[in-house]
Amino acid sequence: MSNHLGLRSAPATLGISIVTLGCTPNEPGSLDDEVGTSEDTGTGETGDGDTGTGTGPNDIPFELVFGGLNATGKFVALRFSEPVGPVDGIDPSDFRISYAKVNSFCDYYGYCKDQTNYWDPNFYATSYSLFEVDMVTSGMQDTDVFLRFATPLDPAVCKYASYAGLDEALFVHYSPGGIPLESADGETLAPIGLQWAEIAEPSMIVDGSFPDLDPKISIKCNL
Repeated sequence: MSNHLGLRSAPATLGISIVTLGCTPNEPGSLDDEVGTSEDTGTGETGDGDTGTGTGPNDIPFELVFGGLNATGKFVALRFSEPVGPVDGIDPSDFRISYAKVNSFCDYYGYCKDQTNYWDPNFYATSYSLFEVDMVTSGMQDTDVFLRFATPLDPAVCKYASYAGLDEALFVHYSPGGIPLESADGETLAPIGLQWAEIAEPSMIVDGSFPDLDPKISIKCNL
């Protein structure tokens, strides 16, 4: 396996802790306190008039506005623009996190094009284990959803992102399955960079700069 990101040779233990990221609440550790403790049943009534485009009767787009990694690297909190409906039955594989960067390639004649490289975040870590969502659950706030990962994010990934000067390296992707994520009033979440969520490969290259990744919500690595 190639090592062009240079993480395979990193020490197995880096002594790095990933600090809590979040907008609200702001207290350190609050995201960890919330994860997995919600008893929200998500029983809000649904409305009609959904167009399937992320907007509904209230004309406020139902969209992702924030993604935060907890200190253990095992959970990501997603915050949406509106309260979220029930998450029961949503396939965890509808969501995926990428480690991504854009490269520009130019030929002899000066013609240039962008290509986006996506990797599984743990792919180039010291010990590869798929960074795979295995549970989707409601958060403590009605606008929040938590993603749990079978294997935590390896700190080496964030170490490399910092070393490479990548302020934005981890991104949230979503491809709706049989049971899509909806707001409490029945608005369907639109796809977000669905190409990456729909393949099982540990890496891929697509033409363009983050095609279809709208909104482009990054999860910053703070070491």
